[in-house]
Amino acid sequence: MVVESVEIEDDNLDGDGAGDVPTFDPAPVSGTDSTQYVALNGQAAITATGVSADTATIQLVERTSSVVLAETTSAPWTLTWDTVANPAGNPRIIVTDRAGNYSTMATDYYSDNRGPYILGITYPFTQGYVSNGTTLDE
Repeated sequence: MVVESVEIEDDNLDGDGAGDVPTFDPAPVSGTDSTQYVALNGQAAITATGVSADTATIQLVERTSSVVLAETTSAPWTLTWDTVANPAGNPRIIVTDRAGNYSTMATDYYSDNRGPYILGITYPFTQGYVSNGTTLDE
């Protein structure tokens, strides 16, 4: 998890006179580098735990267009991303507290709604079906 950007207002929640950045931990856990992508499909649930007490909203946002893919404003802090209607790759999670402070986390999530890719059929075979009722016979 890497926090990309942070903006702080003085909300003085812990009494130190400084603003506090909202915190969270997403599940499923996003990869730690670009080789650990997390495929999500259908109505994908992303749940935040360890959320700061003063969190106002958590959003899943498409990385380049900033289109909001999912949003939640209360516990249990679950984002439901419709990966069929809104496919995206590597969206960001933005957590904002009541004072307007926010933290942004890049993710390695991507939408994968394709069926399995079959490279070939190994012979010999006795019988079976390929698709749409096509029969395989010896």
